[in-house]
Amino acid sequence: MKREITVCHSILSYIFENLNPFDKENFADLLLKEIQRNKLLLNDDLEQHYETKFQSNPASWQAYLAWIISQKQYPDLVKRVQNGSLNPNINALTQDTYEQCLLSICENSVDKIVFSDLLQSLAPALRNFDVFLMEQTTILDRTAQNAYNDYRFPIIRKRISQGQSSSDLGQWLSKIIQTETDITIIDNYIYQNQRSFRTHFLAYLPQNANIKIYTLLDRITQQQLIREFSRTFYSQWNIEVWLIPDKGEQHDRNIFTNRYHIAIGKGFGVFGNRGQTAQSDISVDFIDNIADRTLPNARKIL
Repeated sequence: MKREITVCHSILSYIFENLNPFDKENFADLLLKEIQRNKLLLNDDLEQHYETKFQSNPASWQAYLAWIISQKQYPDLVKRVQNGSLNPNINALTQDTYEQCLLSICENSVDKIVFSDLLQSLAPALRNFDVFLMEQTTILDRTAQNAYNDYRFPIIRKRISQGQSSSDLGQWLSKIIQTETDITIIDNYIYQNQRSFRTHFLAYLPQNANIKIYTLLDRITQQQLIREFSRTFYSQWNIEVWLIPDKGEQHDRNIFTNRYHIAIGKGFGVFGNRGQTAQSDISVDFIDNIADRTLPNARKIL
């Protein structure tokens, strides 16, 4: 999942000065790859600051030009934002025009993440704007519990404890699914967890998304399934329901989307009841990384 990030020239300077293509564990190269896993925020103002920084050093200037040209070749790596969109509240934190530009871009972004080694003194104040600062030493740290690692793929065994906020879990998951338009859900007990499915999952999907549901009959009837998913509420999406013959055909819960594979041990039962979660583990990765997309044998009933 690509996050919107704003990158300070302090991080880029370290990268350009320390890249070593012959060292597979080169720290600068790992930092550069981490930047490329995300969507870089740029505008003309910020690029002008970059140029001012790197033009004085021929080696860094050539490295910068090669990098910025490469970034711009791929639309999914760059998001251009409005020039001159300075936030007066952010400006009050610093008198440095470069820092004002950098932070105003970051504060107006979706994820509000800035990579920088210059802003540590501002970190407490930035938290008031929900701006998350990552320094060179923390960018590659997968073990930290923070807003960046919440969506650093692959997510292997995100443990959901009993009694957490169901709403918070739904909000976390929503950032992964909110732009997906083709979804296949394998969950034997989706009918039993229909309210959680509607509230914490379906409500975040784009209207007219195509949704295929694979489930089975367990203390429910086929008519109950058809009646539930024929309700007017579901008409905002294109929903099909497929019936799995028995548990022997399919046990694990899976969600496949355009880009992601989501495995939830307890399925939609993870959202629990009365607004509190049940214990379950969740793993998420890009769909291209999974070994098998085979679906269970099933017959279409809706």
